[in-house]
Amino acid sequence: MKIILIFALAISSIACNCYAEYEIDENLTAREHFNKGMVYYNRKNYDHAILQFTKAIQMNPQFADAFKQRGNAFLKLGDYDRAIWDYDYAIELNPKYPNLYLDRGSAYLNKGDSEKALADYTKALEISPNFIMVYEGRGMVYADIGDHDKAIADFTKIIELEPDNARAFYRRGNAYNAKGEYGKAIANYNSALSLSPKYYKARFERASAYLNKGDIDRGISEYDKLLMENPYDDAAYNNRGYGYFLKGDNESAIKDYSAALELNPYDVDAWDNIGISYYLTERYSLAKESFETAAEMGSVCYECYYYLSEMYAKDGETEKAKIYKDKARQYKQQGIK
Repeated sequence: MKIILIFALAISSIACNCYAEYEIDENLTAREHFNKGMVYYNRKNYDHAILQFTKAIQMNPQFADAFKQRGNAFLKLGDYDRAIWDYDYAIELNPKYPNLYLDRGSAYLNKGDSEKALADYTKALEISPNFIMVYEGRGMVYADIGDHDKAIADFTKIIELEPDNARAFYRRGNAYNAKGEYGKAIANYNSALSLSPKYYKARFERASAYLNKGDIDRGISEYDKLLMENPYDDAAYNNRGYGYFLKGDNESAIKDYSAALELNPYDVDAWDNIGISYYLTERYSLAKESFETAAEMGSVCYECYYYLSEMYAKDGETEKAKIYKDKARQYKQQGIK
């Protein structure tokens, strides 16, 4: 603990130097500085909050809550390393406080370290087995890394603890959708919507599940309703376009993909999709242009690169054809469609 204490006080000094332009009332106690920090924090004035928490820590290096809240302020500012440093020391001071592991797990997650985030969430649940926020956070991490069964287990635990939690049903539906269990996904979205009828995301993903399940007309109908409510939803246009594509109606698909791209010209999926529809309707110059645009944005659609290689081969550009054929092979080996 001594090493961490020295390190933590060094951070306090750094933080103080960073925010030295703000005035500090030297007559306040550590608790009063902490309280002022909370006022600034709740107003989203995180720089001032950090200054007050730092002063509280300098006056009382054992003030675990001050380290925690300063860590939260650093987290809000995107300074994840400093947030983690503060959570580390707060945990040394109060190792049985589950919120500290939740907060540090969030910092690790924002840094892209899913393994450490999961370890912290699991530790929080060892201390507090019914901590719904932790199940939610851990379930989302599991979903992000593709461990959908564990995600489903965490969201199911939330539902057991809180049966009227629409968001848990929605997220469990997403996990089932990702697993390819579309009937279960739809049932969960229906449960979410019975609890929260205006839950737009649940309706959106339910429409996607209908398409995935093969109930294409129902999926398109659901997107029709969503677009009547929100005609600026580029993702809904793209998905409805995919529904038309599945029906073999490439003209309607192209119309929807075009609407999606008009709203969001950086939608790589829409560029991929419209390129495929152009290719299948023999509009090769438009297909090539669409696929090239998608490629510049980092597309991982192996089918699109394959079509590009075919078009360049027909044009006699063998070098480009080989480059795109190699890319298509690479993504196909990775199981990317």
